[in-house]
Amino acid sequence: MDTYMDSAVDSVTNLPFLPSSAFSQANQDEVQKKAVALIQEIWEVVDQNFLDARNTGFSRDNWAKLRDVAISRQYNSMDAAYRGVRSMMVDGLRDPYSRFLTPQELNVMKKYDVTGVGLNLGTAKEYFDKVGKGLPVDRKAVDRAKGFLWTVHLLTVESLW
Repeated sequence: MDTYMDSAVDSVTNLPFLPSSAFSQANQDEVQKKAVALIQEIWEVVDQNFLDARNTGFSRDNWAKLRDVAISRQYNSMDAAYRGVRSMMVDGLRDPYSRFLTPQELNVMKKYDVTGVGLNLGTAKEYFDKVGKGLPVDRKAVDRAKGFLWTVHLLTVESLW
């Protein structure tokens, strides 16, 4: 039995396609390649689309520097790359409402129907500064074709105090 086990172990450990250092280096190179591609993609999407609606001090120059720093790091897993993206976004955007979702987090959220949901949170002054007019009043609308009465109520944070 011992001879059989030794023979089986020798045959597996001596296979030319299993050197652990070569496998781990190839795996590491692939992780690094994917991490850099992800960081670059996130950077491009934000750079092209981010609007600093809260005037938090977003700087495209700083955003580019953060990308360069993130790309220069070594990532040993995609989880590490996700942490790097989140760090880049926190430092660069300073926006509590912008976030990065991993594929796993996105899959969890996909079970909920969030289509058509859009919020812009802010003060009455911020609304006026952006839109150029005061807050809308409560309003009602009837969709006669579907028989619905739509009601929109404005609830301000100040009214909660």
